Amino acid sequence: MRIVITAGEASGDLYGAELTRVLRDLDPNVVVSGIGGPRMRRAGVTLVRDSSAWGSIGVANALKVLHRALAGYGALRHHLRAHPPAVVVPIDFGAFNVRVGRFARTLGIPVYYFIAPGSWRRSGPINPSLLEAADYFCTQFPWHAERLRAAGAHAEFYGHPLLDLAFPSQPPEAIRRTWGLEADAPVVCILPGSRRHEVEHILPALLDAAALVRDQVPGTHFVLGLAEVVDRGQVGRILRACGWSAREPAEGQGGPRPGATPLAASSRGGREVVVITGRTYDCLAVASAALCASGTVTLESAILGVPHLIVYRGSFGMRLQYLLVKHKIGYIGLPNLLTDASICPELLDRAATPERIAAECAALLLDEERARAQKDGFARLMELLGQPGVIRRAAERILDVGARGQA
Repeated sequence: MRIVITAGEASGDLYGAELTRVLRDLDPNVVVSGIGGPRMRRAGVTLVRDSSAWGSIGVANALKVLHRALAGYGALRHHLRAHPPAVVVPIDFGAFNVRVGRFARTLGIPVYYFIAPGSWRRSGPINPSLLEAADYFCTQFPWHAERLRAAGAHAEFYGHPLLDLAFPSQPPEAIRRTWGLEADAPVVCILPGSRRHEVEHILPALLDAAALVRDQVPGTHFVLGLAEVVDRGQVGRILRACGWSAREPAEGQGGPRPGATPLAASSRGGREVVVITGRTYDCLAVASAALCASGTVTLESAILGVPHLIVYRGSFGMRLQYLLVKHKIGYIGLPNLLTDASICPELLDRAATPERIAAECAALLLDEERARAQKDGFARLMELLGQPGVIRRAAERILDVGARGQA
């Protein structure tokens, strides 16, 4: 059976890779192609285009990657015509994948939308173009499945796929030993996001805040968790500018791949951060607290029970957009958004100063009650996410849809 999976950001690449592995476990004859990133490629997906650099937030940043996405869309259309699959599986990334789904359906190809966009919303109208994009929807939250069904769609809720994925590779004690972290020392995990503009605007503030935390909570270790798709040259430049030197473990232990750009040491500051690539869950497993760019990683942190602070900063254009919609925004971090409660502090735009970030982080390290309150909130959040086995249940359904499409 031929299946096409399309993902446009780091989280979608993660889900697409695991979905591919499970599909092949269920049916070794499955052939998967599509659009995605390094994880999908390693899982055996033949990529029509690599979408690693497509992720963006805000109009200005979207325009910068528009040409890549349009070229990818054109290549995918040709691929679907030349090699029609039994089923197309878009993963989130609505600005691109809604168009993919609608086009595939014009060719008579069934579409199973895995993780429909906007699934966190509990109210409001469903966009008609989304309803036209798929024959079946699998969504992350039960209320979204209900809303889609009320709008006339075939929608299923199997649980959140992170329940199948958010696990460290080893016990935390073993990871600490491997990375040279003291067993009982506090560890702050710095997670600046996967998009280039996020790293550019958020990482400097997090590193400057970490320098303050280093003075306020002596003995604290710092771990910088990088997505595989980030530009190491960009990260190295920011580390040097902020006065940090990088220590990286060997490849296979969270270190860089052979030939990767070295992260040169800073000539000032005497500050060291352990830099880990592609192992977010191991980073969180050893963390006492985390500094997170708003995104999927905030939910991953909550699932792993790590108290954290949610930060977002952007360009001048993004700031203008934020000011225009600020009055409409309640929460942006997923733990807060999903529970409609302020579980984790959020510092956005000009409020995200190194001083305020450091103060909140130090409080999480020093105030056990504050950290415990977050963990209690995470327990309430977990009740909304369903049960593990999500990706396997979805894969079985995809194979069923594909088999009926071929009949």
